[in-house]
Amino acid sequence: MYIALTFLFLGIFFIYLEFFIPGMIMAMGGSILILSGGVCLYFYEYPLWYLVFYFFVVILLVLMVTQLAMYQMKKVFLKNQFFLEKDQEGFQACLYEKELIGKDAMAATDLRPSGHILIHETFFPAISKSGYIEKGSYVEIIGGEGAHLFVKIKKE
Repeated sequence: MYIALTFLFLGIFFIYLEFFIPGMIMAMGGSILILSGGVCLYFYEYPLWYLVFYFFVVILLVLMVTQLAMYQMKKVFLKNQFFLEKDQEGFQACLYEKELIGKDAMAATDLRPSGHILIHETFFPAISKSGYIEKGSYVEIIGGEGAHLFVKIKKE
């Protein structure tokens, strides 16, 4: 009986650690230890109600440890925040260079409708607003969004 309880508490501790050391190793180890405790109860020929009670306690302890770990994570993350609490409306991770609007460029790849263009020996991601554009065609930059520039084929 003591071996089963030792396996149970070690397994629960490993599951608790999984919240702070992610990678599934601790959770798998904890699960194996908990199941090993149940197998010990079965092979030492304890009455069946011991085994049923054991797994009932396992379910309760896993729920309690999960709630405790979530509480601990909230407490730690609220103290050392690495995210904004404010709304991030209008935020863009990458912006195109606005001074490129109106400039001419060459299609470095086929734009169907997205690809890359070449401006002064620098490649930029682009999206064609005038359909398919073949590689080597001259394009005009008409706008952009995020990191992509919008282009159309240059009229001769």
